[in-house]
Amino acid sequence: MKKILFGLLAVSASFALAGCGKSNFVVKDNVLTKVNNKKIKEAKIPEGVEAIGSGAFIECEKLEKVEFPESLKTIKSAAFKNCKALTSLTLSNGVTSIEDNAFNGCSALETVKFSNSLTTIGDYAFYDCESIGKIEIPEGVTKVGNFAFCHCYVATTLTLPSTLTEIGESAFYSLSITKLVIPASVTKIGTEAFDGCDDIEYVDIKANITTIKKGTFLSCLKLKSVVIPVSVTKIEEKAFYFCRNIENIFYGGNSIDWSNMTIEDDNDYILPNLKANYSEEEPSGNGYFYWHYNSEGIAVRWDDSVSYN
Repeated sequence: MKKILFGLLAVSASFALAGCGKSNFVVKDNVLTKVNNKKIKEAKIPEGVEAIGSGAFIECEKLEKVEFPESLKTIKSAAFKNCKALTSLTLSNGVTSIEDNAFNGCSALETVKFSNSLTTIGDYAFYDCESIGKIEIPEGVTKVGNFAFCHCYVATTLTLPSTLTEIGESAFYSLSITKLVIPASVTKIGTEAFDGCDDIEYVDIKANITTIKKGTFLSCLKLKSVVIPVSVTKIEEKAFYFCRNIENIFYGGNSIDWSNMTIEDDNDYILPNLKANYSEEEPSGNGYFYWHYNSEGIAVRWDDSVSYN
């Protein structure tokens, strides 16, 4: 009788671990610190949990789906690192912070819907998430950390919010975007932030920065047009290295402002004869040397039929 009872208890315990109930998690002081079964495929995190602790789901390689509670505020470092079967994320609206390495190595992750309360995305947060198709960062986010979306190779869309102030080093390295608009709220862009974005053709830097740092657009091989604000006084070495297809440099200042620009080595394609100065109204002279925004908000020359030659 004792053996039978013991067997039933063992079966019951085993079943609980295979499911998604509370018994599958260790929760202390509203922090989910550990998942007991690394082979789970689905996880419904219980209401009341305010943080998912560091490494809580690390290398749960069979995990395909996670349901987050409304009480959740923080996803801590490496919480879901190397969950290689995870395909989609919908973060509950209370989440304000995604810490370093939180989803690093989630290579099957295709879609991410961020929280409307989100303010920070940490270093390496989505590093090597090579299946993400769109990166749409919501309003309210102020910082994207170093290498945060590095190696998200297939991402063809990148939307940056008007609240963003800081873009980290190599934050968007090697995306497949074709167009980039950096909002005016941005005051810091790290080195090599958009290095290796081979397909990008159009860049509009509205950011309030004084320096375009080393390697920012290195190897953006298809880049044709770039808007550089008058606030920029220095272009560091290799900022536009290998950007051999640049045709239009749309500058926010005038020729005197440009003459005070410091352009360091290995920016061979930032040529004065490709530059146009901003003019809100159509100029009476050669329109090739002046630009404006068209009805779609794209920078264009007032007259692109005239060559500088």
